[in-house]
Amino acid sequence: MFNDFDLAELQQPPAQDGEPEPSRPEQPSQRPRTTPQITIGSSQIIGLTLGAIIIFTLGFAGGWLGHTAKTNGLLPPASAQKYAPLIWQAWSDIDTYYVDKGAINHQQMTYAAISAMVNTLGDTGHSRFETPQEVQQEHQQLSGSYVGIGVILQPDPTGQYWQIGATFPGSPAAKAGLKPGDVIIAINDKSVKGQTQDQLRNLIVGPEGSSLTMTLQRPGQAQPFTVTLKREQIQEPIVSYYYFPESHIAHILIMQFADGTDAMLRQALTDLKKKGVQKIILDLRDNPGGYFDEAISVASEFIPAGNGRNVVLVKDSNGKITPYPVKPGGLATNIPLVVLVNNNTASAAEIVTGAIRDNHRGIVIGQKTFGTGTVLQEYDLPDGSALLLGIQEFLTPSGKFIRNGGITPDISVAMPSPSTPENNPLIESETNQTAAQALQSGDTQFAAAYHYLEQH
Repeated sequence: MFNDFDLAELQQPPAQDGEPEPSRPEQPSQRPRTTPQITIGSSQIIGLTLGAIIIFTLGFAGGWLGHTAKTNGLLPPASAQKYAPLIWQAWSDIDTYYVDKGAINHQQMTYAAISAMVNTLGDTGHSRFETPQEVQQEHQQLSGSYVGIGVILQPDPTGQYWQIGATFPGSPAAKAGLKPGDVIIAINDKSVKGQTQDQLRNLIVGPEGSSLTMTLQRPGQAQPFTVTLKREQIQEPIVSYYYFPESHIAHILIMQFADGTDAMLRQALTDLKKKGVQKIILDLRDNPGGYFDEAISVASEFIPAGNGRNVVLVKDSNGKITPYPVKPGGLATNIPLVVLVNNNTASAAEIVTGAIRDNHRGIVIGQKTFGTGTVLQEYDLPDGSALLLGIQEFLTPSGKFIRNGGITPDISVAMPSPSTPENNPLIESETNQTAAQALQSGDTQFAAAYHYLEQH
């Protein structure tokens, strides 16, 4: 399942001014800026420069700076002084000797070299280099809005196409009358059979105000139909929910931990409590993560504060471990709870999952999570590109590392196939499903969570 502007993955908070709360430690930020004297998280000050990368980029412009360049007031380590000149020599040799001068692209060479350096760290799927466009896209996505047509897409039953899972209220897709189950056959008269998720997304996204033509096949209709959609600013429903009154069970989906996620969750919980909710399925499947502070706040909605309860432990490069306690005031601290996860549950979503399980507030059902265990910090580069580097590792409250190993569910349940659609509150709401209808969707993970709550 993905929407038409799916988050790449794993981001954290922008700079915030202000003093920390007296009873809480400073929040590490996964997305601070590298401008000197900016406060991040709470009152932490950052004024860092990039060692190897500063040397690397300046070396290309004016020759290798080697022994004269310094990082944070210190000479680069001996290993860097030994090997870094090789980069400049290789660059120079390519410029001088490669036969096809037209094939030499210095920007691509630079970006590829930086990406390769980050990839050697082994922080797969997390620490990374981003182009200026990718940086802008992530910042926009974490604001909760993006340019698109406002749909959630799922594999169709054949696994060859993608179908509409749900439309966002008021979106171009909703206004055009697209419905769940509509199968996308072509975009701009180009067949999308066999297209990957990324390939399809690239055909759908585009500048605000631009148009695309989509050909779809609706179940039960003999002929496909075509619609023209104009791309607009979309406000993504970061938190959505659906209430099954016959069982008093609520299905809450958090798509990512963007700005304002906890505020949206609190509104959802307030509404559900008025309806009489007694049990909750918290769906974190395909949630790529987001802001660290939102994860702390969201977990705290379900866990009682006090008695030494923590949401997460953060370990720095010196081995120091800092606990981040549960915040008081949670709205659902005693409601029976199941957390749904899968292989794409990552980063901040893993923090919440680990916190709920280790504090014995609910069980976890689904598949092992992605295994992202580092806190990211963003280092901006002069052309608008950026390095995202894991500067800290996080552990569950019981001290278990998440990095690489992920979180194994209490009850392992696989989906019948990769093309099986996941239940989604937007779909449940749009089709006004009963519990019986939702349980017949084929989503075995949702069914396992629902039945568990019925019996406990």
